Amino acid sequence: DRFAWQMAWMAKRGYRTVNLDEYHDMITGVRPADRKAFLITFDDGYLDNLTEAAPILERHGFTAVVYPVANQIGRDNRCWPMADPKGLGDFMDVGQLRAWLDAGHEVGSHTLSHPPLTTVDDTQLTDELVQSRSRLEALVGKPCTSLAYPVGDADSRVATAARDAGYD
Repeated sequence: DRFAWQMAWMAKRGYRTVNLDEYHDMITGVRPADRKAFLITFDDGYLDNLTEAAPILERHGFTAVVYPVANQIGRDNRCWPMADPKGLGDFMDVGQLRAWLDAGHEVGSHTLSHPPLTTVDDTQLTDELVQSRSRLEALVGKPCTSLAYPVGDADSRVATAARDAGYD
């Protein structure tokens, strides 16, 4: 209900969502920033992004980006310390990710296994970034050049590795 209210509030005031390309162009100065434009993102790839959020987004003509954890696609979050009860922490499977894309939304990477990236060694960092990107591209058949850092954890080493792995 709260999300539906927020999206209705934004739509009523003339806000619009942007896709990743538009967002990238605005933050890099290729196109002027639009004060009424915003980017919606969902981390982890939960199924309720598709079943609950997508219909609300569609109602307002909004789009969003989901960032699934590549090794969790089609699973649930019970392996995580802050797990939900069975049935509440389900992640989208491949077909559901494709349905998300078919609805006009986008997919980015949230790594293979969701570690705080500043805490892993260079080999694991590269694996988390490169393998998640290639796995997502193979699964959904579209380029994956956007990355959401797990728990927002990044530093210059992680940012450089992300660029080297092909993320914008």
